[in-house]
Amino acid sequence: MKVTQLPTTSKSIRPQKGVISLPPQSRGGFDIAKILSRFETDDYILAGIILVLVFEGCDDYILLAALGYLFIMGLKE
Repeated sequence: MKVTQLPTTSKSIRPQKGVISLPPQSRGGFDIAKILSRFETDDYILAGIILVLVFEGCDDYILLAALGYLFIMGLKE
């Protein structure tokens, strides 16, 4: 196996200090259509249950936290 070292003198290889570059897809704004397109039926049902519990004055914060956790984790996949 042959190992070669890339030249380190090129400015394009070295990142600039203090500059954070974001990928092109994360630049811009908040795209609600893209987020809503990822929702599935179970996400809508879970969000509906959470909203009904909140508007009815549910005092079980552990239940609300658990349902919120399930909702957020379901969106990541």
